Amino acid sequence: LVAVGVAFWIFRQPAPASGLLGQMVSVHQDFVTHRIRPEVEADTPEPLERFLADRLERRIRIPRGGALKGHAVALVGARLETFQGHPAGDVLLSCCGFPASVFIMDRGAFEADPGVQSALGAGGVRQPGGLKVKAVLRGSLAVCVVSTHDTPVMEEVQALAEALLDPSVLLAETP
Repeated sequence: LVAVGVAFWIFRQPAPASGLLGQMVSVHQDFVTHRIRPEVEADTPEPLERFLADRLERRIRIPRGGALKGHAVALVGARLETFQGHPAGDVLLSCCGFPASVFIMDRGAFEADPGVQSALGAGGVRQPGGLKVKAVLRGSLAVCVVSTHDTPVMEEVQALAEALLDPSVLLAETP
């Protein structure tokens, strides 16, 4: 009975992501454990937007910290990452006190990895340690959020992706 119980528990655990999603999870864990730091630290979007525009050669709109569909969002900073030879912006933030990594990259490069389909599904991907990974595609961009936030991942990533397109629609500055 013990062996059956252990086997059930092991097989019930989500398998660690591999490929592109596994790399994103690893970078997020490095952020949470302070093994990596933002290349630029800022709690306002303008320095982060300039940093990413210079490195990604495209303008990315960063949401201003504040309220995001009932969530308290605070910007921490940004980094440039490279996944499978493709540049990706990593906007580091806190959502309701939970660290979150928001990866922004070219849609074509993102979709080239066969393992990303699970993150595009309605529930995203659950990882060991309570991590959740959810991605959405918007125009020529893929936006992928990695966090342990306890709200439905779809709500969080959908709101963040929409905010990247038009921050004024979903975000209001905190007073």
